[in-house]
Amino acid sequence: MIPRSGLRTVAMLAALLTAPACYTSEHPLDPTPQVALDPALLGAWRCLGAEPAADDSAMTITIAPAGDRVYRATLQEDGDDTPDVYEAYGSRVGNATVLNVRELDEQQRPDGKWIFVRYALPRPQVLIIEVADEEALRGVESSPAALRRALAKRGRGNALYRPTCVCVRIARPRP
Repeated sequence: MIPRSGLRTVAMLAALLTAPACYTSEHPLDPTPQVALDPALLGAWRCLGAEPAADDSAMTITIAPAGDRVYRATLQEDGDDTPDVYEAYGSRVGNATVLNVRELDEQQRPDGKWIFVRYALPRPQVLIIEVADEEALRGVESSPAALRRALAKRGRGNALYRPTCVCVRIARPRP
């Protein structure tokens, strides 16, 4: 089972973590969204941790627009009645989009630190989510400018980000 506390304490789609620690920040990379919504992300996804055990539970992630350039993501583990809710928006770091993600409380107010998420869609029905790794960013000043420099410099390889989960798009019901 993928613990939700991993997302809250180490920081989005990071409730998805099984072991690696996420880097958390008091600040997003940009104070406002810089990147348009990616329509390919929108929808419902069934996800497992990047290295699942045979008996791990799956999770459903639903990503929807929440406003201009802002996503709303809900994460719901199988057997859990209450989903966790997140807001996310994109920042441009070099040629890549990095999502700034933080949890919302029951009143839809920010409730937690920011985490930084990179994603890939190798096929239209497959989503890979990676979260910035705490150890890789150890010693980096927590200012947005310093984080941006570190993500741009180290973001070229896989060392900065930890594979978090692999998801498959949930088919829309046919009429």
